[in-house]
Amino acid sequence: MRLIKEAEYYSTELEYRSELVRLADSEFMAKVGEMLEEYPEIKKGVDAAISAAVSLAEAEGSEDSEREERDDSSPAMKKAFREVAKQTHPDTIGSERLSAIWLRAAKAYESRDLAAMCSICDSLGIPMELGEEDRLSLSSQIASCKERIAFIESTFSWNWMREQDPKRKESLLKEFIARKIR
Repeated sequence: MRLIKEAEYYSTELEYRSELVRLADSEFMAKVGEMLEEYPEIKKGVDAAISAAVSLAEAEGSEDSEREERDDSSPAMKKAFREVAKQTHPDTIGSERLSAIWLRAAKAYESRDLAAMCSICDSLGIPMELGEEDRLSLSSQIASCKERIAFIESTFSWNWMREQDPKRKESLLKEFIARKIR
C-alpha cells in the first residue's frame, strides 16, 4: 500500500509541476520575445533554434504514442478495469459520480497508471491483487516521475518563475537567449 501511495503522490506532484511550468513557459517566452524586439537579427536565430527544438520534441512525442498502442497492461490492471467498468460504465449506470470514476479509470488504463487504478479500486471497494511485476511497474513509475520532476526543475522557465529577484530573472532571460544563439 505504501508503494501505491508513493506512486500516487509523485504522479500528482508531476501533474502539478507540469501545469505550473506550462504557465511559466508562455510568460517566460513572452519576456524573451520582449527582450529580443530590440535585436531582430538575434531574434531570427533564437526563433529558428526554438522551432527546431519544438519539431524534435513533436517527433519524439509521436514515436512515444506509437509505442503505447500495444496492450501490455498487467493481468491485475485488466481485471481491475473490468471490475470498475461493471460498477461505473455510463452505458449501464446512470450516476454522474460513477461516470466520472469511469472516465478516470479509462484514462488510468489507457496510460497504464497502475497507482491511479489501485486508488479507483480502493474507492469502490474492489480488491486488487498486485504481483511482483506490478510492484516493479509502480517502482518504475515513481522513478520516472522523479526524473521528469527533476527535469522540470532544471528548466529556465521553472527557475525564472521561482526567482524573486528581478535582476536574477533578467539574467536568466539573457542566459537563455545566449544559449539559443550558440
